[in-house]
Amino acid sequence: MIEELEADRRLGPQLSERLVLAGQPPRHGDYELPEPLAAALAEQGVERLWSHQAEGLEAVRRGRNALVTTPTASGKSLVFHLPVLEEVLAGGSGRGLFLYPLKALGQDQRGKFEALAAAAGLGEQATCAIYDGDTPRSERRRILAEPPRVVISNPDMLHLGILPHWQNWEPFLATLSWVVLDELHTYRGIFGCHFHHVLRRLDRLSRGLGAEPRFIASSATAENASEFARLLAGDDFHWIGDSGAPREDRHLLLLRPANSPYTTALDLLVFLIERGFKTIVFTKARRITELLYKWLKQQA
Repeated sequence: MIEELEADRRLGPQLSERLVLAGQPPRHGDYELPEPLAAALAEQGVERLWSHQAEGLEAVRRGRNALVTTPTASGKSLVFHLPVLEEVLAGGSGRGLFLYPLKALGQDQRGKFEALAAAAGLGEQATCAIYDGDTPRSERRRILAEPPRVVISNPDMLHLGILPHWQNWEPFLATLSWVVLDELHTYRGIFGCHFHHVLRRLDRLSRGLGAEPRFIASSATAENASEFARLLAGDDFHWIGDSGAPREDRHLLLLRPANSPYTTALDLLVFLIERGFKTIVFTKARRITELLYKWLKQQA
């Protein structure tokens, strides 16, 4: 495929760099899990934890804030799912607040958490609920009356729907043990500045009620991750950036567009689809995505 790309009349001249990134074999870590959780993971095909998962879990177990910056699909979510489920098995009262910048991400993680809890026989005890702008009023009342083990929300709802009414959330906040910040890199600029103060307020209110929440953050693309996490949350993190997950060799190709980058992206998309490759294109705005799709239908 790369040789055909180099020979392509339109795309070949725009190919400015080609690198091969070496793969790596799997590296496992030692972390002793309760038998129900180990069996549940084995049922899902996870016989052993990767080294970065074990290191992150060990940091959380020691009461540290943990930051995991390993590639996409390297199993970062287990670093915050498993501590909650371990707490349930141990009979503890600790709860988790999982914060996501997008609703779709939270819904996806809820499904994963509930599947793992059910496989471990904890479906009724490890309850999980989404609290956002789409949550019906009746469901909101139920969440306040019977706080679940995990609440999934977003920064806006935390700021507008939870913290101003902290007295109603006192049973949850008083037992808050983990605050999860997924997709850490999105919290930058003015949005990140606002979110920093929201997190400080959350921490102050929770500690005032007797809780000692720890932060668990993750990102696949954060720059200066450790310093960034410390500035955002106002506390130090144990940083795990070395992935133990296996990885095949990867080809990295850099194209310098002759004209519009969108035209080059479209040409490349068509080139790859015609050769049967699964392909995804990221843009910075929905409008550009719709425009590329319109052009794609016209061209091919």
